[in-house]
Amino acid sequence: MKIKIAAPVAVLFLFLSGCASGGAGTSGSSHFARGLGVATAADLNEHGNRFMALHSFELERDEGPPSIVMESRWRERNLFPDERLLGIEVAEIRATIRARPRSGTSGMGEVYSVDLIVEQRVRVPGESEWNTEISTAQAEELATTMAEDLRRNLNVGVRRF
Repeated sequence: MKIKIAAPVAVLFLFLSGCASGGAGTSGSSHFARGLGVATAADLNEHGNRFMALHSFELERDEGPPSIVMESRWRERNLFPDERLLGIEVAEIRATIRARPRSGTSGMGEVYSVDLIVEQRVRVPGESEWNTEISTAQAEELATTMAEDLRRNLNVGVRRF
């Protein structure tokens, strides 16, 4: 009877160990960064704040020009089915929008190159520390969707200077 219980636990342990090292079942680090193109400070302020509110992020850091940084606090998010299969107990996420002045800006006003960083961390059974190396396909899909939504909003409409 103990062998029947120990075998699945051993398999889960090996699977999680492989995941923590970026092996099978993960795509690597939970740090996702994507270049989103360009925006003006006014557009970035409007769409960045809307993005943070839409995804229930609370701003922890908001710095203005010459470089712009909008960084959220960590917040808990719902677990994805592929994370539950790995035995993950809790997951958190935060987002950072970084923009730096782009060289050769137009005469109308400053234009910024915009990046989005989405960080996710999880806690697995028996561990007290957050694990930032496990990243499932569904967690990466969330980060990709968030980046594409913000990119689309920044690129639609008339630039406001």
